[in-house]
Amino acid sequence: MQRIEFTADDLMRTGVINAGSLAETLFALRTLQSRRTPLLFGTWRRRARREIGGPAQHIAELFHPNGMLDLMTILSPASQREHAAAAVAGAPAPALRRELEHLARISSLPSWTSDLARGRRAARARLAAGVDNAFSGTISNLWPRMKRHLDAHRLRYVEAMALGGVEGLFSCLAPHVRWRAPVLEVVGAPVPGAARLLGRGLQIAPSVFCYRPEFFWQLGGDGPALLFVPALDDPVTALEVLTGPDSQHGMGHLHALIGRSRAAVLEVIATEPGITTGLLATRLGLSAPSTSEHATVLRQAGLVESRRHRNTVRHNVTALGRAMLGYTGVTAP
Repeated sequence: MQRIEFTADDLMRTGVINAGSLAETLFALRTLQSRRTPLLFGTWRRRARREIGGPAQHIAELFHPNGMLDLMTILSPASQREHAAAAVAGAPAPALRRELEHLARISSLPSWTSDLARGRRAARARLAAGVDNAFSGTISNLWPRMKRHLDAHRLRYVEAMALGGVEGLFSCLAPHVRWRAPVLEVVGAPVPGAARLLGRGLQIAPSVFCYRPEFFWQLGGDGPALLFVPALDDPVTALEVLTGPDSQHGMGHLHALIGRSRAAVLEVIATEPGITTGLLATRLGLSAPSTSEHATVLRQAGLVESRRHRNTVRHNVTALGRAMLGYTGVTAP
């Protein structure tokens, strides 16, 4: 658990922002490398691994589960990927160097980062190209839907703060935080310890790919600290946000026809051929009996086929089911 201590000035400077596509790209690149990622990212991970390119792989070690270059506080958590090249090129050299030195103490870095720490133009261009490629391979086709989802979360937090002040905001962030004035306890933060804001204030940003609450602040700087909190509320919503436009074609009509949960079951079966009932239930956070019932209805409608293999039942989508999802074809992961 992480404890963040507030002063009266910090409470006055606390607010809510949206993480831009740059921050989500960096979190997505880290999530792609993590072995402890929640199961709800499984389908997205398989697709992203096929799309990610060389430039993104060159910078991946800077955004690893064991350590992450904090570009968010150096640049801006609301930065858009489109401006990444200019932002990285103009990043303050001392701040970038401090972050790299801090990261080197907890994670091994590729040799070219020594030029990045010195502010060399070629190294900065390499980082910008990697960020751009990571965006294209991980979230480019998801970003409009992600942004709408994040905007809705931010609005909910702003409304909670308008009605109940900072305490109302913190209550809205449960179960990720607990407010015990003057300390905010961050539950599940990867780095335990204590921090004092010292008048900087705190900006809270809902995030799709930061799947656990995480606290960042600029080393040696005086800007506000950042707290990213997960914005995926349930497995069905996660599936809607994390699937690409091809699989979203016709999903709204399909939800109306067979229901959101049943449509989510069909989507997972389509993207994970041969999935068992038990794993299907785990993917969606449903009970085994409920999942079995959904699969039975889909099978009776001719949308999936199910075959028993020893003590498990495995499911596959049919041509009709694929057509209803708007697929032109599905490949096994």
